[in-house]
Amino acid sequence: MLISHVRLRNFKNFRDVSIKLHQRAFLIGPNASGKSNFLDALRFMRDIAKPRGGGLQAAVEDRGGYAEMKSLWARGPQSDIEIELTFSGLARAEGGTCEGRYLLELSREEDEPYRALVKRERVLIEGVEKLDRRSDRGTEDDEALSQTALEHAGLNAEFRPIAEALTSVQYLHLVPQLVRHAGEMQARQLPDDPFGQEFLERIMQVHANTRGARIRRISKALTDAVPEFEELRARRDEKSGRPHLEARFKDWRAYPKWQSEKRFSDGTLRLIALLWSLQDAAGPLLLEEPELSLNTAIVRHLPAAFASVMRSGGRQVLATTHSPDMLFDEGIQPEEILVITQTENGSRIENGNQFQEALAISRAGGSAGDYLLARATERSSFGLQLSL
Repeated sequence: MLISHVRLRNFKNFRDVSIKLHQRAFLIGPNASGKSNFLDALRFMRDIAKPRGGGLQAAVEDRGGYAEMKSLWARGPQSDIEIELTFSGLARAEGGTCEGRYLLELSREEDEPYRALVKRERVLIEGVEKLDRRSDRGTEDDEALSQTALEHAGLNAEFRPIAEALTSVQYLHLVPQLVRHAGEMQARQLPDDPFGQEFLERIMQVHANTRGARIRRISKALTDAVPEFEELRARRDEKSGRPHLEARFKDWRAYPKWQSEKRFSDGTLRLIALLWSLQDAAGPLLLEEPELSLNTAIVRHLPAAFASVMRSGGRQVLATTHSPDMLFDEGIQPEEILVITQTENGSRIENGNQFQEALAISRAGGSAGDYLLARATERSSFGLQLSL
């Protein structure tokens, strides 16, 4: 399944943008330009569609309310939030695949800045309209409009492949400290665990055979990436019941001691989580700066790892990045790079193939990533920050 097109209107940084997506995408741009907010639009739709703990109002509340989601650049009669997604390769229950489009337009509930109401909800499957719901028709009260058809199994039967596709979206921005001290912390548990507090438990929930195969593949990758690494395993402590990752590194002993995740470096933990997530599930994977804590040699290999996953499982990967090393791979096509820049009218997003210089570099066998990264950040405030 592929999210092939995204349109955002009045959502956070974006007043009105429309962009085509491929199976692999790298989002680049200055700080605060909207890279994370673009991913959050997909997370927001995922949160609405989730069968447990989801729904429109919960998703809006998690983001601070409707007023916090609405773009500061929104104005005029068309100032409501609108998100439209196009899907290809949606799995049908009866077999085969189909194309689909889902549009959700939201307005603020009167005298209530935090709640959102459905202004319009429209669904097309293979070009055939399955739903066209409008609040201006006066057939539903505010309570009914506070929920989408997407989140109700009784209402989304004709377009359930879209609901299932959205629930398969996974976001990863692992915080190593949360992994190391998960059993000691009382932090709020988020349903999709984006920061990795339950990462070790999720590993242990996978069937033993599947878990073992994934761990072996990760071990092979770590052998090339981490000095002196020998072996990785996942196990549950017999006394406390807590899950652990353990690794052995070469030292003076004939049989090196197993070390738990508490002694792993930030980079090792983030790399393990990334390699695990690339093998996990089949929906789109949203990555927040996967290069963090990793050395240059590893970062340069990440795009190839993404491509390998795409070939074997068909998983779509979208990653934000500030790293020239991430974009060093000459196999990255200009259309796979999304350039986000700030303007006086909200953030703008463009495919890399809209830049003729990038196309020329790519055709010559070079990497268009360096050029596009420089182009995206040339108006950033780095010089000002440095002088301060």
